[in-house]
Amino acid sequence: MTIAETPPAASPRRNFWRFVLLMLLIVPAIPSLFLLIVSFYGKAAGCDPAGAVCVIGGRSLGDLAKRSLEAAAGFAAFFVFLGGFWFALALLPIHRAFAGAGARLLAALFTAGWSVIGAIVMGFVALVNIASHCSFNEGGVGTCRIFDVGTTSGHHIGTAIWGVMIGVPLAGLIFLVYAVIVTIVANKTKQKRLTFPPRAPS
Repeated sequence: MTIAETPPAASPRRNFWRFVLLMLLIVPAIPSLFLLIVSFYGKAAGCDPAGAVCVIGGRSLGDLAKRSLEAAAGFAAFFVFLGGFWFALALLPIHRAFAGAGARLLAALFTAGWSVIGAIVMGFVALVNIASHCSFNEGGVGTCRIFDVGTTSGHHIGTAIWGVMIGVPLAGLIFLVYAVIVTIVANKTKQKRLTFPPRAPS
């Protein structure tokens, strides 16, 4: 392929598996994304997360924020410990979505890290946006009032970070096994191409 030639477009099948992979990557962040939506919606309506009760359309944004924060804390705790299994689930779409060994390993490395700490990262992003006026400590002391609704769930997102001592080695081990498999398959494919080169068109 010359410089002037364009690379072949991805097949619909690979695009499908990339979409599946994207959905798997979004799942850990769903509660935090919803919390961000609540924050932006409340601020757009003129409400202050550190201020009084905000009710829009008969719904208390404080209650929605509290439930979203509780869910975000739960997701953070789950994925930081067991994200390696979520990563293992994502290996099928990773393998189907990308063709080369390098692309597969790069996507797998990113997915391994995101599966473990993605929920925590997004939880912190959402906390900074909606609860910058609050401070949580590891003992859970310090109620935060968001739209005048109290919650102590924010500290669980911070304490969940200790789970990386379990989650990171687990995801790392799964990645190493996958890397070995991909490397072996790539080498065998290369050997077959050297042994049986493609015939030139007549």
